[in-house]
Amino acid sequence: MKKILSLLLSISVLASVQAANILFNGKLYCGTTNAPKGWFFDDFIPGTGYPEGGPDNAPFVMFKAPADTPVEFGGFRQQKLNLVPGEKYRLSCYVRTRNFRAKRADFLIIDTGWFHALGIHGFPENCDWTQFSAEFTLGVKESEEGNKFENELKPPFAAVVYMNQYIGEISFAQMSLEALTEKGQQGSSNGNLQQWNQAKAVPAVPRLNALPAGTSTLPVSWPSYRQPTAEVAIDGQPVPAPKYEKGFFLIDVSQIQTGRHSLAITVYEEGKEVTRNTFDFAFAEPELPCPEERRLNSLTTELLAQTLQGTTTVAFTVPRRTWVYFKLESPAKPKMTLCGDENPLLTADSPRPEAQRRLKPGQYTVTFDAPVDGKLFIRTVPVLYKYAGINVTSMPGIGGSDLEFHKKHVFGVFNTIGARGVSEELRPYTASLGLECVDACVPPATKPFGQKHIEDFVARLNSPKGAFAVKSGQWVEFDEYMTYNTAGLLNTVVGLEQLQNPLGKDLFHWYVGAPFVPGVHHKVLSSFMNSGGGHGYIAYEEYLKPFNTEQGALTHISDSLTGLARSTNDFIPDSNRAFGFVFANFHQLPLLSVDWHPEVNFKYFLDMEYHYLANHPEFNGLGLVGYWGFNNANEEISRWCCEIVRHYVLEGRTDRLSDAYGYT
Repeated sequence: MKKILSLLLSISVLASVQAANILFNGKLYCGTTNAPKGWFFDDFIPGTGYPEGGPDNAPFVMFKAPADTPVEFGGFRQQKLNLVPGEKYRLSCYVRTRNFRAKRADFLIIDTGWFHALGIHGFPENCDWTQFSAEFTLGVKESEEGNKFENELKPPFAAVVYMNQYIGEISFAQMSLEALTEKGQQGSSNGNLQQWNQAKAVPAVPRLNALPAGTSTLPVSWPSYRQPTAEVAIDGQPVPAPKYEKGFFLIDVSQIQTGRHSLAITVYEEGKEVTRNTFDFAFAEPELPCPEERRLNSLTTELLAQTLQGTTTVAFTVPRRTWVYFKLESPAKPKMTLCGDENPLLTADSPRPEAQRRLKPGQYTVTFDAPVDGKLFIRTVPVLYKYAGINVTSMPGIGGSDLEFHKKHVFGVFNTIGARGVSEELRPYTASLGLECVDACVPPATKPFGQKHIEDFVARLNSPKGAFAVKSGQWVEFDEYMTYNTAGLLNTVVGLEQLQNPLGKDLFHWYVGAPFVPGVHHKVLSSFMNSGGGHGYIAYEEYLKPFNTEQGALTHISDSLTGLARSTNDFIPDSNRAFGFVFANFHQLPLLSVDWHPEVNFKYFLDMEYHYLANHPEFNGLGLVGYWGFNNANEEISRWCCEIVRHYVLEGRTDRLSDAYGYT
């Protein structure tokens, strides 16, 4: 027996019904961001939110596409709707179109997995603001053919505007979903409301425990379409009411330039308290002067480039906490030691005359065990992340994973090896080289929002046998974050508030998608950057695929990387140092591959990614870059990726590496 949805559609002007709108922010208020609060845009071409101009001058969302360039997919949605099977509902919206055509254009209620969909199908080519509606019974009935997998409604549900191959202009306003029966009204709810209540006025800074010396304002996020006000106290003392601008309260901290402090904020809208929060903040020491520092490209600055003539000691300054790259050009192979480091940077047995160390700000010296002629380069670089590590491979016999390969090509190039990448017995050796190791903690990123998942997560975070207790590792990474999975993100954020982190480890957060939900994603990003002592990094998984034209590939790279960077800095201003990009280099068909076009030189495409980063100032000071997929890449591609990192990051070059090899 096959079950099909029982659907009653009625496209008409709605009669007045005494039923509440189940949708959150059906008015489509956008506040200070493009996406309406509680909704998110699908795919790469988002709509545009407008604060007025809809029916009765209400807010609306518009999608546009040129007549000669159809957009493949577009739309927006709201998830986590709890509805009652068997009950009757009405879905409605206002629509305006101008020369609009599409292969498909719908406003639907779908179940999880989109196995079933019901709602409004199709809109006219041209119409002024017109209300459309559909009434349906959320249920199934028996027929003679059956497929059990597709027979059942799979809650929770979502409201979706979906368009395929569209051109012209279409606008949406006043979205509504109403339950038309008493049982439906009593049993229907919106899971976004519970999650939205987790959003607080959060500090929108990337390093709350190390505000740059001289910081005059501390931004606190509270997106609102009203005009909110706030009362603020620092260390228990009231301070002047902060200015509200573009979704942030700008709190004056110009008279507080040292030490650690506590801030309490209470936010009001229309005279009523809507949220409150407390948090600590601290100032970093002023950066040490480093007159020789110069930026080579977006990823690299040079602290020193000194000619050596019978030199035995070189002094230099590190202005901020950072990874530092050392390169010696000399015919000699001296022992080179950094002050305070029990392991030498270089010895006569070093495979290459280069090394890296993560250093705190301060004055340092390097010494040689004999007078040296040549040149010494000292540069700052981001976290350089590599996955997989030593003897980790998905395919037997694939090259580029054993210890000898790492000695020859990896050590000195990458500075951080991903989870499960270095066995415990090898960690003393890799530590002697300055490499840092990552351990994994699985967050409740795919679980429904709930106290049990949070408590289980906190227990693992603070377990004496958990990842934060491993003394041989410097990092803990968290995976499976999806920007649209608000429940899983908030599970993690609430849990991280209770993280103890006694060893002061850095946190590495794998993240897919751009932030788009005001309030909630402010809280998520602020937490990921600041939890556990304030050294969290967001690693955007940018597993980009080649295009069959160079211009198409460049546009894809530009849209993806620039869009993510701008979105992140819109939510957390000046946050480049706390996030970065991990690219894909896996190409092993049929297991796992982004190398989709055999006619495209995969090496050239990989080169394009870093070339774009290195040459665009909006990525200045990026916190991390790296690769995921060495366990599914052959030795040739593995070596090429090492050379890409060397060229653009260690050497700070801006010219294209492929040019030296004739790749196109």
